[in-house]
Amino acid sequence: MSRIKEIREAIDTKLDKYEAEASAIESQLNLSKDKAIEKLETQKKQFADVLTGFKAKINESKAIAQEEKTKIQNQLENLRVQLALGKAESKAAYESQKKAIEDAIKSFETSIDRELDEAVDAVTSKLIGEANALGAQLDAMKVQFERAKAEGQAQFEEQKKELAAKVQAFRQDFREKKQRAVDKGTAFESELSAGLSQVKTAFSNLFK
Repeated sequence: MSRIKEIREAIDTKLDKYEAEASAIESQLNLSKDKAIEKLETQKKQFADVLTGFKAKINESKAIAQEEKTKIQNQLENLRVQLALGKAESKAAYESQKKAIEDAIKSFETSIDRELDEAVDAVTSKLIGEANALGAQLDAMKVQFERAKAEGQAQFEEQKKELAAKVQAFRQDFREKKQRAVDKGTAFESELSAGLSQVKTAFSNLFK
C-alpha cells in the first residue's frame, strides 16, 4: 500500500474526515452565500499555511534527493497557485476552481507518495487532514448555487430543520462512539460511514 493511501485509510484519518464533512454540511445550512465563500477562503488559507510548513520540512530533509525535492516543490507551488486564485462567486467559477484544486492536490500527493523521514511524515498526515477538510468545504459549497431555487419551495424550511436535526444526531453519535471506542475497528468506522452517507444524501436532495 502506498504511503498516502495508508494515511488516508487510517481509522483516525477517516474519522476526522467524517467529522469535517458533517461540520461542513452543518455550516452550509446556516450560512449565506457570501459567508460561505469567506469560510471556504479561510479553509484554503489554512491549507496553504500547512503547505508552507511542509515545504520547510522538505527543504530540511536529508532523506530526499535534490532532484526529488524540486519535483515536490514544483507540485507544491502549483497547488499554492490554485489555492490563491481568489473567490469563486459564480457556479461556473466554483466548479472550475474545485476541479483545479482537486487535480492539484492529487498531483501533489502523487509527488510525495514515498517513504519519508519522521519529521516530514508527521507534517504529511496533518496536510492530508487539511486536504480532507478543504475537500469537505468544497463539496458542501455547491449548495450555495442552488439555494435560491430551493428556498422558493414551500417545504424547504421544514426539510432544512429535519436535516439539521439529522446532522446534530450524527455528530452526537460520532462523539459518543469516539469517546467509547478503545479499539476503533472497521465495524465502528463502517457504522459512521453509513450514517454520514444518509446525511449527505439528504443534504443533496434538499437543494434539488
